[in-house]
Order: sequence, then C-alpha cells, then structure tokens
Amino acid sequence: MTETVTERQASMLLMRGRGCTHDEIGEAHGVTGSRVTQLLSAARRALGARDVTHALAIFILADQRALEFLRREIEIPDQAREALRDFT
Repeated sequence: MTETVTERQASMLLMRGRGCTHDEIGEAHGVTGSRVTQLLSAARRALGARDVTHALAIFILADQRALEFLRREIEIPDQAREALRDFT
C-alpha cells in the first residue's frame, strides 16, 4: 500500500519551511516534538525524499498551494535578496 501525506503532515512540512522547530510545530498541533519527528519522517518516506528538507522541496514543487502559502508567510530578508541577486 502506498503511503500518502496527510493534511496534518503537510501543515507540519510547511511550518518547517517557515523555520519552526519540532517543539513549536508540536505545540501548534497538540503533540510532542518527538511525535512531530515521527510524522515528518513518515511524510519524507511517502514522498521518497532523503530528508525533511528534500520532502519540503518535493512538496513545494508538486503542489502549487504549498508554494503560494510559503510566499505569503515568509518575508524574504534584504540580505537574502542581495545574496541571491545573480539568480533573479
């Protein structure tokens, strides 16, 4: 049976993308940081990713809603814009 990413796991991946810790994510979802680690690992496996960062990248590329959410939620610092100026 193929594993799927749940809405809860998707939310947790997006929170990691915003820089939240496992404990912060757990608090928002009513679970422990250890449980967040387990759920993110399950999402990583379901997506065929090497690690959670890779899982987030796959999720963003595969689901336009994820990218749109992060664009609304994350303010890009001027330092980052300057560091990436050759890529824009």
